[in-house]
Amino acid sequence: MAEFGWIEKCKNNIRQLDALLRFFAIASPQQWETIWIRDLQTAFRKTESSQKDSSIISAWLRRGEIEAQQLSCTKIDKQKFRNSLAEIRKFTVEEPTVFVPKLKSIFTAAGVAIVFVPALPKLGIYGATRRINDKYIMQLSLYGKSNDDLWFTVFHEACHIIKHSGRELYIEKEGLENEKENEANIFAQNILIPPECLNSFLVSVSVPSLLQIKKFAANIGIAPGIVVGRLQHDKKIPWSWGNNLKVRYGWNYLKEGALK
Repeated sequence: MAEFGWIEKCKNNIRQLDALLRFFAIASPQQWETIWIRDLQTAFRKTESSQKDSSIISAWLRRGEIEAQQLSCTKIDKQKFRNSLAEIRKFTVEEPTVFVPKLKSIFTAAGVAIVFVPALPKLGIYGATRRINDKYIMQLSLYGKSNDDLWFTVFHEACHIIKHSGRELYIEKEGLENEKENEANIFAQNILIPPECLNSFLVSVSVPSLLQIKKFAANIGIAPGIVVGRLQHDKKIPWSWGNNLKVRYGWNYLKEGALK
């Protein structure tokens, strides 16, 4: 947290505790347990993960809240947000310097604050969504750092905003499975690559080549790395094959507020 500049690094334990309490905007460690353990247990459906990772996850989520507070959003409009997804899908072929400002503009106009917060070590989370007061927060970590992971997470979290209760915290973490998470997975898959398009493509090719994948991606207007990721997930191609078509993102921020 100190390396990311979220808190001051203190040699004195009391001062360090004070810095942590101010970061979380709480009065005591007991209050942290009351607030965060409860919400994380609900998000994880009270599994052991919420206990094991609670300090790391809560720090990452809190940083997202702090950054989201700096974004001015209109009143939440789920239908407007849903209608924007077709436009957002087109951004998968853009550079971060282009798509990050566009995402922020479209999201805030529909009442959603999108924030990119680097993952703390051992976080293991792709994204999270929750509603705080009059805005939704979609928080992304770039876990995996590839464009197929990022865009899948964007549309997965979008499903939670559109279809699921705003009273819950939704976390996308490997190994989590439940009805709402599965629905969000299917939602993201179908928006990124419509099922009828994918089925037609797989019927036309027995073992797709890189060139065929690139042509298919261009035809449906999506980044080829996303097609590779989907075919790997569906075991149509090996996990080790086609990864050079994926785009990797880092955490060097540009003046425009994009990722490079």
